Amino acid sequence: MSNSITTVRLAGERKRIVERMALEAGSKCGKILRVSDVVHFLIDRYSNLETIELTKKNTPENDFSFKKEGR
Repeated sequence: MSNSITTVRLAGERKRIVERMALEAGSKCGKILRVSDVVHFLIDRYSNLETIELTKKNTPENDFSFKKEGR
């Protein structure tokens, strides 16, 4: 694995969710957490084979597409 860096853009509601998670988690652990800290944690926590298997199932609760209802 290389040490290259990539940028991920979060907009709208997703950005607000991750910002809120950083604030709440930071206040509970007494540290200042950045949005990137939360994103790294989520990737580390959920990047496993079980999660990959879930994404293969074609069910509404496992639909990770970017489609929004009504669009």
